Amino acid sequence: MLAHSISRSIDVSLLAPLAVVVLAGGFIGSKFGAFKLDHDKIIIIVAAVVAVAGIELTTKLLA
Repeated sequence: MLAHSISRSIDVSLLAPLAVVVLAGGFIGSKFGAFKLDHDKIIIIVAAVVAVAGIELTTKLLA
């Protein structure tokens, strides 16, 4: 957010909803990471998210 604010203005109306979603996601993710999922499943999930992000960025770059 800091880097974005240097190059562009920040839409303040998005800060509250974004903060709520980030806090909720962090809370839910920490509960699942600590109590529901084992280490191997977390690695697979993170790898899948990174792979999808990488594929999406690559396709946008090549398009």
